[in-house]
Amino acid sequence: SMEPFFPCGSDVYVSASRSPDEFDAGIFFYENKVLCRQWCEDFSGTLHLLPANPAFRDRCIAIPKPLRDRCLCLGSVLFERKLPRPTYR
Repeated sequence: SMEPFFPCGSDVYVSASRSPDEFDAGIFFYENKVLCRQWCEDFSGTLHLLPANPAFRDRCIAIPKPLRDRCLCLGSVLFERKLPRPTYR
């Protein structure tokens, strides 16, 4: 879901000491799954975990503010350039 930036099955390097900035890619642990996603927060405090590939927009995850403690950010994906913001939502 992060193609073309991170091809399916590829390895990514993660800085566990750095949290990703908004719309950067991060590694998240949510509902017993480890996910590589971009993220953003809306006006209500809902956390959105977003695939970079618009073909996978159906895999967006919205976590309401009261449930955000169920999602753990494991770190920021190290990438040589800034990822573009998704054009969907």
